[in-house]
Amino acid sequence: MEEVIYSYLLKKCVGYENRIKGKALMNLFDIKDHKTFRSHIQFIRENPAYNRLIGSEAGKQGGYWIIANKEEFDRTVHHLYLRAKEMERTSKIMNKKGKNKERGF
Repeated sequence: MEEVIYSYLLKKCVGYENRIKGKALMNLFDIKDHKTFRSHIQFIRENPAYNRLIGSEAGKQGGYWIIANKEEFDRTVHHLYLRAKEMERTSKIMNKKGKNKERGF
C-alpha cells in the first residue's frame, strides 16, 4: 500500500499547492481508519527507499504533499515539532495529575 500512496503523491501532489486531504487519500485507496493511514505515511517517511519527503499540515487547509522546496520542508518540520511539544506538554500534565492519590488507581 505504501508504494501506491507514494506513487500517487509523486504523480499528483508535488508541492504544497497540490496537497490532498488525508481523508481523500483514504477514500482513494479504501483505507478504513486514520491509524492505518498514518502508519502508511510514517512507514514512507522512515523508509530510505522512499527518497522524496512527505509534507503534512493539519487543519481545514492542511493535507499531504511531496515537499518541493526548503520552505515546505521547514513548514512540515515546524508543524511536526509543534505537535510533538503539545503531546509532551499533555504527557507532563497527565503525569502530574496521575500522582494524585485521589484518582483511584
